[in-house]
Amino acid sequence: MYQETFLQELVDGILRGLFAALVLIVAVRLLRPRLERLDPIYVEFGCGLLFGLLSLAAIALPLPVSPAHTADLRVIPVVLAAPVAGLWAGAVTVVIALLGQLTIAGTPHAPGLGSVVAAGAAGFAVAWWMGWRVAVSEQDAHPMRARHLLALAAGAALAALPAEVLGVGKSSGDAADGTLTWIFHGLLVPGATFVAGALVMDAKRRRTVDRRLLAEEVRTATLAANIPGVLYQRSTDTEGRTVFRYMSPRALYLFGLEPQAILADADVFFSHVHPDDRDALKQALLKAQTHPEEPIVFECRFIRPDGRMIWVQSRSQVNLEASNQLGRAVAEGVAIDITDRKLAEAEAEEARRLALHAAEHDPLTGLPNRQGLRHLVADDDLTSGHSGLLMVMDLRSSKLVNDLFGSSGGDERLLEAARRLREATPAEGIVARTGDDEFTIYLDDSALAVPADVFVADLIAAVAQPFRLSGQLVPMRADAGYVVRDSDLTDWESVVRAASAALEEARSGKEAAVVCFNLKLKVQRGERRAFDLRLAQAIDNHELAVFWQPICAASNGELLGREALVRWVQPDGSLIMPNSFIPRAEATGLWPALDAYMLRRACAEAAQWKNDVWISVNMSPGWLMVGNLVDEVRAALEQTGLPAERLCIEVTERALVEDHTLAAKQIGRLRAMGVSVAIDDFGTGYSSLSYLNRLPISKLKIDKSFVDEIETSIRARDVVETIIDLCGKLSILSVAEGVETDNQWAWLKTHGCTAIQGYIVGKPAPVKAPLLETPASSLIRD
Repeated sequence: MYQETFLQELVDGILRGLFAALVLIVAVRLLRPRLERLDPIYVEFGCGLLFGLLSLAAIALPLPVSPAHTADLRVIPVVLAAPVAGLWAGAVTVVIALLGQLTIAGTPHAPGLGSVVAAGAAGFAVAWWMGWRVAVSEQDAHPMRARHLLALAAGAALAALPAEVLGVGKSSGDAADGTLTWIFHGLLVPGATFVAGALVMDAKRRRTVDRRLLAEEVRTATLAANIPGVLYQRSTDTEGRTVFRYMSPRALYLFGLEPQAILADADVFFSHVHPDDRDALKQALLKAQTHPEEPIVFECRFIRPDGRMIWVQSRSQVNLEASNQLGRAVAEGVAIDITDRKLAEAEAEEARRLALHAAEHDPLTGLPNRQGLRHLVADDDLTSGHSGLLMVMDLRSSKLVNDLFGSSGGDERLLEAARRLREATPAEGIVARTGDDEFTIYLDDSALAVPADVFVADLIAAVAQPFRLSGQLVPMRADAGYVVRDSDLTDWESVVRAASAALEEARSGKEAAVVCFNLKLKVQRGERRAFDLRLAQAIDNHELAVFWQPICAASNGELLGREALVRWVQPDGSLIMPNSFIPRAEATGLWPALDAYMLRRACAEAAQWKNDVWISVNMSPGWLMVGNLVDEVRAALEQTGLPAERLCIEVTERALVEDHTLAAKQIGRLRAMGVSVAIDDFGTGYSSLSYLNRLPISKLKIDKSFVDEIETSIRARDVVETIIDLCGKLSILSVAEGVETDNQWAWLKTHGCTAIQGYIVGKPAPVKAPLLETPASSLIRD
């Protein structure tokens, strides 16, 4: 009977507690919309009031824990208030719980007050640990973790001790009953705290997730409505087929398809992809599954329901987090209309093609020009074992025709020649216009049906027949030189030189002629080879001498530096000037050895001078192309002991435009060493302000052709004055080359030229200087 009464009281207590909790939950649900519209400080106070009321309900409705004990769960809302809702909520809850402890009749005050204070302290400690501060913050910024729950459960258990030790809730009973109460009470309070906290934590987490999802949906909808593209999310179904999980409303505008129709069946979208692009699209989707870490960019043509074709670019990336949650790949991306860009690219490509065609074709005849001819002749044709024919033809009497019929008549003559050459040349051959009146025909031996001399004779005969223009016969006679390529002619340049040499021989006569590159021409070519061999030996034997030309200040004639000029000394003491052998050195590949020798020889001689003027050494453009100019200069300076500050390397403009990036890198390294760099013959080549702006150029040498005309040409004076002014503004030393008269010097001095070089200040000559113990020639590397 006693036991049944206890059970009834226990059930009754649980029901009362649940009813009180239910009332408070309903109140929270009803008040929550209002609370969320209030300032955070009022929200905390409101939450504190609710937790306080829950604590009062626990005090007023104690729960029987044994036939001899009753216990209330007042500490649970007190310990949870601060971690859940903030420090202000915890403070309000503690105050309400203390007031309830003092005012509810029949409740001993001291133990109950101790439990409330202890519970509040535990709650404040955990809240502070979580990051709550007195300043009101957004609640989502302080999420509750499992470690926090464990700490709260322990704090609640400790807070309940005063009431148990001091006998709160005890009536009577034996020791066994008391032990049972202690055990049950020790499990109930922390357990209920942990469960209640877990429920609150889960509710807050769900609310946070809902808020974020809602915010994300709003953000996505806003973006989808404002970006010029279609946002989408795609995945795969259980059978591996691609499905769309989201499609922004702009799909109707871009694709002409309802988003819901695409979401219901992805084939509605894929069926409108251009048939030629579908396989590539499948490969892109497969790559997205096999390489989820890589973004996928794909372009395809899309045929809208109205028949209009558009270009679409899709950029997507697999969302790893969403993919892990779903268990299969989920990709998010955007599709944009790139039709205008594709049309612009097509127009640009067509313009590029036309520009390339114009660059490689003669605008009058439509035939390939010299560049186009070289482009059409494959390198395999030149290096293969079989032979081929190259013929260069030059129309005679062109000036006479132009004088008689005008330029239009001359053009008609060229067009007729081009037409006849095309008709007489096999389809496999190449006909090009490579000069004003010059045509070049290239034919591989496999296309020659007759001997080469017969083919050339027939071709010239076909061209040579006069044609009637404005009732008069126009002469079409032509000279021709041709070469049948043999084992000695294995590169394009040698083949062209051979044919050109034959043409020059044909032109030398009074009548039109056809000349084959023959033995005589070969002999002449052999003589050039012998000359080249002698040049190579001269370099090896140190037969080349350095002649120095002074470079003086334009203001007062003071010696500033000297330029090293090469001369080839013959056994009889005569000199071969550089314009006779430097072109051969460049043509035969001897220029690296020649330049290296001259660089070391010049540095060695200059190192022995008593004065410290700087020297200029010309280097072939090939050094900047090869990329080892810096190493060569460093080796020369180290070997001869010449200070880097006294050396200036001169290069032509051509060296700067053929490979600007490599040239800029090497010039920068030279300047870092202390070596200066000068641009030689400025104004005669590919003059460009861009490299003057970007490259660390120290000196700029104005070409002699401009200086020669200073006294006679206003235009030349304007050009030179402009160059001098530009150098002054860029802090570049200006040097005028080829100054020979006092008037030229005076004009250059008046207009601010820094330095002059020419016969007026000194002709090139050896510089006699006291030698060091080691002769300069021994410093030159073999």
